[in-house]
Amino acid sequence: KAADFPFRGHSLETRWTVPADTPRFLALRSETYVFTGGAHGMTGYEALIWDRARNRETSMAALMTSPTAFADAIGDAFCQGLDQARAVKRGGPVVRGDDPFTDCIDPMEQVLVPASKDGKLIDAITVVIGPYAAGPYAEGSYEVPLPVTPAMLATIKTEYQDGFVGGADQESAGTP
Repeated sequence: KAADFPFRGHSLETRWTVPADTPRFLALRSETYVFTGGAHGMTGYEALIWDRARNRETSMAALMTSPTAFADAIGDAFCQGLDQARAVKRGGPVVRGDDPFTDCIDPMEQVLVPASKDGKLIDAITVVIGPYAAGPYAEGSYEVPLPVTPAMLATIKTEYQDGFVGGADQESAGTP
């Protein structure tokens, strides 16, 4: 203040949520907001997955047979879900054109978060997209929930499928 330097507040906030707490997996999601001066702060996301059966941290990529196969399995549903979310924020349908914010983006470059409605099995994967990736900063972040489908499940390694809806050994264990 004595040197007439203007006040520039800084902030850092991190919030954690639990989108899945199942017998096999515990999934945590963080949302971090950072402001260090400038026009606006920035929001980022992260997912942490704990494999209870193996007693260690893992990742969505480690659960997959191939990230390319997983991307192929979710591609159409993801792009449709993203366009629906954009339409809500923009007040009208998304029309492909010269604006890069009308293109579908690569879901594998985003944060993939397992989710469970009933606490028994992973029944969805939410693709969390930070500002600027799918739209201008003013639109904020996007979330595209994708229910687990047979095509998606086929891209999960066999040893992890028991933690997902429709996965291996669920019928013999009495799980529909």
